[in-house]
Amino acid sequence: MYQDLNRAEFRADRIDMRAIPDVLLSKEMQDLLYDMFKDAGHEYARISAASSIVQSNGANYVLFPNTWYYVIARSRDTIAAILAYIRFIEKNVRPSKEILRLFAEHAYDDERIVALLPNAVERERVASFIAGHPGKNAINGKAPAWTLRGKTDIFGSVFLKLLPMPDVSSNFIGTVAYDLGTRPDLLDRLAEEVLQMPAPNHPPVSASVRRVTGGNNCIVYGAPGTGKSHALEQEYGKDVTRVVFYPEYSYFDFIGSYRPSPVYAESTKVFHRADGTAFDKGEPYVDYAFVPGPFTNVLMAAWKHPEKMHNLLIEEMNRADAAAVFGDVFQLLDRDDDGQSRYGITPSAEWRDYLLTNGADTAFDASGRIRIPSNMNLLATMNSADQGVNVLDTAFKRRWSYRFMELDYSASCLDVSIRYGGRARRWPDFLQRINAKLIRLYRIGEDRLVGPFFVAPDALEADGDNAEAIRKVLFYLWDDVLRHESRERFFGDIRTMAGLYRSFPDTDIMGLYPGEEAGNPEDGGED
Repeated sequence: MYQDLNRAEFRADRIDMRAIPDVLLSKEMQDLLYDMFKDAGHEYARISAASSIVQSNGANYVLFPNTWYYVIARSRDTIAAILAYIRFIEKNVRPSKEILRLFAEHAYDDERIVALLPNAVERERVASFIAGHPGKNAINGKAPAWTLRGKTDIFGSVFLKLLPMPDVSSNFIGTVAYDLGTRPDLLDRLAEEVLQMPAPNHPPVSASVRRVTGGNNCIVYGAPGTGKSHALEQEYGKDVTRVVFYPEYSYFDFIGSYRPSPVYAESTKVFHRADGTAFDKGEPYVDYAFVPGPFTNVLMAAWKHPEKMHNLLIEEMNRADAAAVFGDVFQLLDRDDDGQSRYGITPSAEWRDYLLTNGADTAFDASGRIRIPSNMNLLATMNSADQGVNVLDTAFKRRWSYRFMELDYSASCLDVSIRYGGRARRWPDFLQRINAKLIRLYRIGEDRLVGPFFVAPDALEADGDNAEAIRKVLFYLWDDVLRHESRERFFGDIRTMAGLYRSFPDTDIMGLYPGEEAGNPEDGGED
């Protein structure tokens, strides 16, 4: 009932003040707000499309922009949470000098306070609220002449503490928020009108917050071990969010979904785990919250921080059904010249609420649709020749640019020795001879050859025999590349993996070095 006002959704940074739209109120809303101020006891009010003038008290007039209404509408949950505390004070503390005294003396364990607030957590929250956290102390004066400040005064001090703006116009925005908060139907109508207004399209004054442009969708593909991920990291830096697609990966993993999460209520009961051990977290319940996926996390960061590029890297994209994983986000892949989505989509209610709650207001256009911003890259790696991968459909593929990673064995980290066929060999030369033979015998496509980094460089020993590295290559050839080919043409009379592993240290089992050993097939390994 009494919310923790320190939670993220109530923090001052929940509203991006730079993205507040220019608010122009309809004539109907102007009239409704005028009636509200008159009913609330203000002697004068004039509400126009862009600004308002209200006589606050006595001879004081407050002139404020109607962007205040946007801030208030975005703060409906905060307003409701504060009003719950105000109602408690008005019902239980203001009418009773004794209860007021107990709160003033911090006697929160007194049975009369406990009777009003039997839940210890809520009792602590109410006590903290009255003591001025956040806001100012609700109690004025010294013993025994304690008094309570006015309800709008208490409300305003707390509300302003939770706003990313200083105290303005004698806290009058707090007064307006209170008046609207006590008229929830009007507040909802106001929110419906102003929250649909577009964010300002004028550029910021500071060049440091100008949105970066050039975002793109790029797929890097090539043979296994060509260094696709490493190349992307070199180009885009290490500030990359990575996700790996796999057959069971879904839209709800990628975007996000409601998921159960445990919460615990204070209890005097003793609870035990399945193994009989006790735990003291409290009485367990299941709550549900929207858990964002990697796409949502990067999208939100890109909209909130326009001064830098944000990168989402999808590893092994074609191992999942990419079209199903992207779902309606597919519509966002068309980019304009700056790199922003040409078309928007209307997010689900829970996705929308999560973005708004976490300050990504600028992601929404005037119609409530979202787009990929120009400072967000979608990067992906894939190897189309892998077994069991999904085929990308043409409509999906044409929305990406493609980069093919060629075979390049010149890296110095690859220049290590191996033992194969009774002699020391150089690792790059060994791999290149394998690839040449695959092409010559079977016309194997380049995306199925053995890349230079098929075995990670840090797994190669500079002066060892590197037998494990060779076994990985042999297994790939036997079980993948040549699964449906005539293995005898490549491996001769060897019929089993065990035979390969036993023989390669002392025998040129693949005929890569013809003429060195008697009985080896000549160049190419053909009979």
